[in-house]
Amino acid sequence: MIQMIATMCLGAWAGIKLDEHFHVKSQLFTIFLTIFSVIAAIYLVIRGLMK
Repeated sequence: MIQMIATMCLGAWAGIKLDEHFHVKSQLFTIFLTIFSVIAAIYLVIRGLMK
């Protein structure tokens, strides 16, 4: 559970930082990395349940 939350928070944080660094007004990095991190978190949970 903690790993899932940490993965999603890290993705959102990285997206925000990339948007700030590249001065992106539409928050494309935040949206993409948040969606990617949710998918990665679900994958990690499923992989953990399969063990």
